[in-house]
Amino acid sequence: MPPSDRSRTDALAILTTAELQKRFRDSPTLPIERLLNTGSVRLDVGRRHVYRDSFWKGSFARDTALGRIEFPWGARPFAQGSFWKRFDRIENGVCRGHVVNYELHSVPGDPEVRALSYPKADRAYFTPGAPFLLLNYRNDPYRIVYDTIKVIGPDQAIGVMHLGTFPEGLEFATFFMERHNYPFLKMSAADFRMLAALPGVEPVRPAAAGGEWEGTLLSLADPDRVLLSKVNPLRLRVTADGADSLIRFRYRVGWGEGADLVAGSGSLAVSEEFDESAGQASFSGSAVFLPRSAGHPDAMAGRWVTSDGRLLGFPGMHQYAEPAGDRFGFYFFLERRPGD
Repeated sequence: MPPSDRSRTDALAILTTAELQKRFRDSPTLPIERLLNTGSVRLDVGRRHVYRDSFWKGSFARDTALGRIEFPWGARPFAQGSFWKRFDRIENGVCRGHVVNYELHSVPGDPEVRALSYPKADRAYFTPGAPFLLLNYRNDPYRIVYDTIKVIGPDQAIGVMHLGTFPEGLEFATFFMERHNYPFLKMSAADFRMLAALPGVEPVRPAAAGGEWEGTLLSLADPDRVLLSKVNPLRLRVTADGADSLIRFRYRVGWGEGADLVAGSGSLAVSEEFDESAGQASFSGSAVFLPRSAGHPDAMAGRWVTSDGRLLGFPGMHQYAEPAGDRFGFYFFLERRPGD
């Protein structure tokens, strides 16, 4: 597992339905205002993680039929998310927003959320009179669904999905939500631009760049509208040799080990600061080191520009290739291979 995935554990992702429902029952809910998404963005360079409060990413409990789609091999330390819910305003005590299931942007949900107290003693996951948040949908095909939700912390919520009419609906599945977050290996080009401007991030030094690196190409998708945590990005493997002001590369791009689409070589120019326009060769550009080990940097990110059109022939490459005159650019994030 790459270092960026090891750096974070989604604590709720390892819990079963029974464990999530116990946490739901035993936890008070924060006020409805804490459901709102602020749009704030924080890049944690130490953990190599992006925290982007554009929406809540949601996953079903790992032991449910829906959860097994996301967690086919059991619990995972990082939840990719199966749906996302954004809450952007409160009108007359009702929280409003936008819901997207399985990235089906053409069929969004129109939710409204109210703060209530549970009126009955008929659910194992509720105590009578307990405060909670009730989510109903205003549009088809979601009107048949309602969720009971508790915001149990600043960045975490647990809910139970029901089919029918509150409070008599049929319990369907238990889920958890976290404010959107994802490792640097899945970050977007927009995230990288923020990263390159952070204090402590420094230009690549050729003498320190030699060795074996692996990572990903970065998506051009809008990180405020896509579950980047769910993206399976193209992998990039690089062998680098630094000299003078150039880093010479041999690279391979593919979907994983032994699944290369394209291999080639080129060079990466070095300048005093990140320069998006740098580079004239077939594989060239500019990059920065991340501050973790000053003497032996173990991560770098950047943009390279190429005229090699082979990659454009593969499905989905529009997510990565940015037009740059008669060439195109790719953003990347690389980590030094273990033991190198």
